[in-house]
Order: sequence, then C-alpha cells, then structure tokens
Amino acid sequence: MRICLRARMSRSIWRWMERAISGIQRLHARIGALDIGRWLQGASLTSLSVDANSPADPVALHLVGQVGGQPVSIAGSAGVLGSLTVRPQELPVDLSLEQGAAHLHVSGVAGVGHSALDMQGELEDLAPDAALPALQGVRVNAHVDSSDTLRLLAARDAEQVLAAVSGVGDVSARSLTWQGTGWSGVVAHVVAQAGQFSLAPLTAQGSGIAQAARVDITPAADGPHFAVQLNPVMLPLPAVQTWLGLPQDMRGNLLLVGSVSAQGRDTATRRQTLAGHIGASVVDGGVSATLIKALLGPQAPRLNGWMPVRCFGAHMQFGDDVAHINPLGLQSDFVQLDGNGSVAMGSGALDLHLSPRIQLGAASAASRIRVGGTVSAPLPALDTDAGGRYGVTIGGDDGSADSCPALLSAVREGVAGPAAPPKKSGKGEKIMNLLQGLGLFR
Repeated sequence: MRICLRARMSRSIWRWMERAISGIQRLHARIGALDIGRWLQGASLTSLSVDANSPADPVALHLVGQVGGQPVSIAGSAGVLGSLTVRPQELPVDLSLEQGAAHLHVSGVAGVGHSALDMQGELEDLAPDAALPALQGVRVNAHVDSSDTLRLLAARDAEQVLAAVSGVGDVSARSLTWQGTGWSGVVAHVVAQAGQFSLAPLTAQGSGIAQAARVDITPAADGPHFAVQLNPVMLPLPAVQTWLGLPQDMRGNLLLVGSVSAQGRDTATRRQTLAGHIGASVVDGGVSATLIKALLGPQAPRLNGWMPVRCFGAHMQFGDDVAHINPLGLQSDFVQLDGNGSVAMGSGALDLHLSPRIQLGAASAASRIRVGGTVSAPLPALDTDAGGRYGVTIGGDDGSADSCPALLSAVREGVAGPAAPPKKSGKGEKIMNLLQGLGLFR
C-alpha cells in the first residue's frame, strides 16, 4: 500500500510541475558563483542567466565559468518556454561555446532519447599532453545523430560509443607536430554508422611526401574487426617504440606502408588474428650500440653510443601470431646488415638470419649470424653458410656499393619516400677486433 501511495504521489507531483511550468508566461533566472566540480571535474560556474519573455520565445542561456583554469562561456538558446515540460522529449538547441580563441557552435535538437546536432568549431592550438600530437589551426564540421542519448552518455568504451551514435564530419588542422616530426594540411573525413567507424581517409603532407591512411572498424559478434591501410604514413620512432613497449634503440622517422587487419575485443586476440603486410623504413636516423651489439655479439668493434644510419628497412608479413621478415636490412658508413627471419609476437621469440658486413677502410669483413632468444634478450651466434660451414670472409667488397635504394624500394612496396643521405668514407678497423666481435677469437 505504501508503494502504491508513493507512486500515485510521484505521478501527481510530476503533473503539478508540468502544469506549473506550462503556465509560466515569462522566465528570468540568475545564478551567481557556484562550484560544480563534483559533477564536472575542474569546473566552476561564475554566473548563469536564463531568460524568456513569452511562451513563444526561445529560452536564452548565458553561462560564464572556468574549466581546467581556462575561462569558458556558453551563449544561445535551448528550447521554447511554451513547449517546456518537466520531461521534454526534444529541445531545439542553438548554442555557442567559447574558450579563449576556441569556438564551437552547436545547433539542432537534443533530448534524452533522440538527438541530432550540427557542429562547427575552430581551435587555434590543441596540445592535450606532451606525449601526444599537438595541432594548430584545428577546424571541425560535423553532424552527429543518436537515437538514445542516455545510452551514449553512459557508454564506457569506444565500442559502446560507436553503437550509440551515427555521424559524419571533417576535421582539419593547419599543422601537426609530434615528437619533433611535423605535418601540414592535415585532413580527416570521419563516418560513424550503426557501430561502424571509418576514417577515410586521413591525409597530410610531411617530410616532403604526401601521406594517407585509412582506418575501418566494423562490429561483429566475436569482437570488432579492424582494418588499417598506410599509403604511406610517417611516424616518429620514439612514439612507435613506446607504443610497442620496445627500448629506445633507434632514432629518426619511421615510414610505414601496407595494410593489416585484426579482430577481437582484447589485445591478445587482436594480436593472434593480425594479418597483412607492413613495410617499415628509416633514412638518416640512428641506432644504438646496444642494439648492434645485441645482434652481432658483445665484442662487436667500434660501437659506442649512437651510430648514424643511412637506411633501415624491414618488410613484415603477419599471420598465426608471427611476423615473418624479408628483407631486413641496415646500412651505415661502418656496418651493412642484410637478412631475414621471424618474430613470434606473443612470446617475442627470435629466429633471425643475418649477414653483417663491416667496412675496413677500402676492404670489408663479413659473416653469417643467427639470432635466437627473444626481443628483450637476443642470443647471437655464428651461423653456417649454404655448405654447412662457419667462417668469416675478409675483403671482396670495397664499400662503394650502395644497398639502400634496393632495400628501400623492396620494403616500401613501390611507394615513394625520402632517399638515404650520401655515403661517407670511413677509417679502417683492426682485424683482430673484428674477428673477436664476430666470435672467432676470445
């Protein structure tokens, strides 16, 4: 009986409030300073005014406050006084938000159920974090539609957001900088529909080349399907190494070309279903002595600090949780490295077959090395040649040959990219140090 009584009282209160609001002929409300940090972290309200002179007038809003220590103002209208109820289905919205030089205009209808909004905005600088890209001259033009706004607001991850929203938009930036690498004329066309997301395409100019990427996410019962195309894309190596959990053993910009796909809701499943091919290359970069020693052995000669790299390239084919690499190459003014092999992506197990050649002035020395172990703990050892023999070849190469053009062409899948810098002459090395470095003498 108590529950029924409360239910009847609640319905009566709702009806009374609806009748009271529907009878309002004019509305003028003012709110002074108010801390709203409990609902929106880092936010405070300086003033809020709400005005409507007749039931036919839009309800004008003017809000002044701060978010994250930055002044924010919102001005415009939301709804019409005569059509307001305690539980409105949809409100016409026409609002402008300003924060410093940033401006965002939102118009359309918003409701607990259906919302459909057009958005146009400009932002001169966007630098959310030192580890993330910084953009200058950002512009947004988009339309967003949701049939269940409450579901959208309650979404906890990207998959739930995509399931609750549809829209299309264009985002552009005059320039973008990230980890010392720069791009200009950045443009992205974004489409979201029925759980499917497409970034098609993302284009920019950087390092003297046109860059483009496409990302597609399609919902499926056993987890979303991801597809990525790179034609090509230049990324700063430090950011990529951090993302992959690798040590910072190389410097420069990484040019990526190819396409891959994966499926699943967790990282392990996506890694196991990863398929496709990627070519990775670096020109005019650097490699640490730590990495070269890990591949050639701890006594590799003349290796301290960082070594300039004229070119590096690796073409990878993914499948069955393994990355098959062929070719794999690196050339500096001192070391030339060619090879192939595989990396087990789950365990990090290595099976690399390398042919390093170390320049000795006008001559050279070469051998074959097999690298086992794991990515975090490589184990190099002398490998046999085609006849099953171990050995080191002294001479036979004056160092004049340039392997970079062929290597870069192979790993870039025919896509144009920056050329390697010219070769430099180097000084000879002691033969005994070389042989010790290759593991023949201790």
